[in-house]
Amino acid sequence: MAKSVWDWRGLARGAIATALLIGLLWLVQRSIGWSGVLAAWRHIPAETLVMAMALLVGAQIVRGLRLRCYLASHPGARTRPLIRISILHTAANNLLPMRLGEAALPLLLRPMGVGWSEGLVSLLWLRIFDLHALMSVALVFVTASRWGVQAVPVSLLIAAVILIASVALLRRVGRSGLGSRFRGLAAVSTVLHRPLARPFTLYLWTLLIWVLKWAGMVSLLAVLVPVSPLQQAMGVVAGELSSVLPVHGVAGAGTYEAAVVAGMGLSGAAMSGQLLAAAVNLHLFLLTVSVGLALLVYPFRGRRAPCHKTDVVL
Repeated sequence: MAKSVWDWRGLARGAIATALLIGLLWLVQRSIGWSGVLAAWRHIPAETLVMAMALLVGAQIVRGLRLRCYLASHPGARTRPLIRISILHTAANNLLPMRLGEAALPLLLRPMGVGWSEGLVSLLWLRIFDLHALMSVALVFVTASRWGVQAVPVSLLIAAVILIASVALLRRVGRSGLGSRFRGLAAVSTVLHRPLARPFTLYLWTLLIWVLKWAGMVSLLAVLVPVSPLQQAMGVVAGELSSVLPVHGVAGAGTYEAAVVAGMGLSGAAMSGQLLAAAVNLHLFLLTVSVGLALLVYPFRGRRAPCHKTDVVL
């Protein structure tokens, strides 16, 4: 019975993802026309494309370095293979609907000797940091738009307190041994016993990732649509925050564009077909860079490492 319910949920989500993709294709064709959307690429300076691409590639490399930092104590962890794994994971996450691509990280880490549960916990920690960083950036921009730049330090202080309190609470749960009493929490409990410096080092890597990616996306969006820098930034942040939604289109189609348009609209931009065209082109650029990098690094496979028996099975 439970399996039947799960199958129906999977089918429903797949149908929604497909419907979102078809809906986006229809809406763009009706309101703007795909020829009009793609024509914008002829007016983007080559240096802007190169700079935006370089910043996104840099963000992907830093993602690999962050993963290397997290797995620093693991004997099978090596920098170049982990950069490759991070790139492939990002591409899978961008292309597959319903965040199914998230499962790629534990699978890709297996040949390096990283057990399934450790891979899942790695994904959990890194996504927690990503979400906090994105929410912090959104908080800063909302604060600046509502109360001015002078209120930004207050929002940064609030974000820092939330981060410190969250890490302290999680580590307290780990030290309490609560995880060891539940089979599904055993791996989480193990990770929470790691040195306190590790989470904050990972968070600094996370901030660098999002600064590079945000700068690259905003530099391109600034050419695609004539709105203020604050509105461009809010559009990019909203698009990235759409990743936490429970429902996604195929390759994020529909949900990403809606979030970018809503982000710019809520920050004061006049709603128009130009905003939708800019969101579509921004998404196409993100997918192109992500898939291109994945195709570039995919052939370079490293040697397999043995899986350690100390891994906790979830």
